[in-house]
Amino acid sequence: MIPYYGYAKQEKKPAGREPISAKLVANLIMTAGADRIVLATGAIWRRDGLGSSHAVPIAGLDSGMPIFTPDDVFTVDAFPHAVLIYDDDHDYLGSVLAEELARKGHRVTLMTPLAECSAWTAQKLERDRIVARLLELGVEMLPLAKLDAIEAGGVRFRAGLK
Repeated sequence: MIPYYGYAKQEKKPAGREPISAKLVANLIMTAGADRIVLATGAIWRRDGLGSSHAVPIAGLDSGMPIFTPDDVFTVDAFPHAVLIYDDDHDYLGSVLAEELARKGHRVTLMTPLAECSAWTAQKLERDRIVARLLELGVEMLPLAKLDAIEAGGVRFRAGLK
């Protein structure tokens, strides 16, 4: 097991004679003779909506609307045809889930409270490719939208920066 190295994501040289750190870390792991890598993120997926834009659970969790976690996307077969993904993570996970469900034939809306979907992937120069793929798959993206409540048959949200 190795600790998290933020620089291990670096795929391009920041300056002329600096190493590409991602390649350096990969070489270190291989040289050490590792035959497996275990990722220990400590993450657990919540069904109550607590996250960066919600300090308390989202209203209406008892509305009868099915609520799924990211783990469910890969283990549950009976997903509804129309799926809303509320991405309060802002990195790549929401877009990966949207892509997976769209490829399985679901109508997907990806909602985020930020100005763009998968916003943090811009730091890794991935956002443009991610958004292009989602558009190709017909995923509807709904930025600047904060989920307020889950209601029988739908959701209530606020649009804009408020």
